[in-house]
Amino acid sequence: MGIVKLSNIRSYWSQSNLFGIQGFRQIMSRDTYFFIKRYLQIYDPHQSYENEVSTFYKVRYIIDTLLNNSRRIYFPTGALSLDEAMIKYDGRHKDK
Repeated sequence: MGIVKLSNIRSYWSQSNLFGIQGFRQIMSRDTYFFIKRYLQIYDPHQSYENEVSTFYKVRYIIDTLLNNSRRIYFPTGALSLDEAMIKYDGRHKDK
């Protein structure tokens, strides 16, 4: 989960000073996190995704919703550009 990698998700909420991360306990309780993780789905589990080519099929709905809403709400007043060199990325992604 994020920058700090622990062997078990429950370890993030550990009371131990060695393994526990204080920020996790302050922001959200462990039980609340697992409750949200269990019931929050941003894809239709009843839909078949067998023919889906993209690896982003589970988040496609939320991405499309965010893009459509931002296009509907945000109108830039000038020209915008984004160059690949502006965002540092040294790895590879199989969808690229």
